[in-house]
Amino acid sequence: GFVGDKDLQSIDKFPDWISVYDFVRGFLDGDGTIRLRNGKSRVILDTISLLGRESMLLSIERRLGGVLREVKTRGSRTKQLYTLNFGGISAYKLAYLLWNDCSISLERKRIKYLEIEDLCKFYHNNPFALRPSRIKVL
Repeated sequence: GFVGDKDLQSIDKFPDWISVYDFVRGFLDGDGTIRLRNGKSRVILDTISLLGRESMLLSIERRLGGVLREVKTRGSRTKQLYTLNFGGISAYKLAYLLWNDCSISLERKRIKYLEIEDLCKFYHNNPFALRPSRIKVL
């Protein structure tokens, strides 16, 4: 990838030409999960989660928010893994920033974004909205 040091501890040391959103999208493609669920009338974004080292996830949390939690592992070479979770409206806003108008992404993750794209655009354009009453799809 663009960043050769796989043991990089923080996004704070990135060169200016690397977009944080491009990096997080790539990180999510490799070590992340997008959970969707069926709502009453549409597919709903449940959570976006990243799995990794505490120092890297803390640096992402400082830039993008989220909730950091330690993962209990058994028999793993890595003793301490953490997840950075985005839920609710913050997950929709993050999804919009990661996939709207992006040119490179893992297809199976982009397909999930396309299922919830209307809600992502709604929350991006209405930052104080609690929930959409009706969303127009153009």
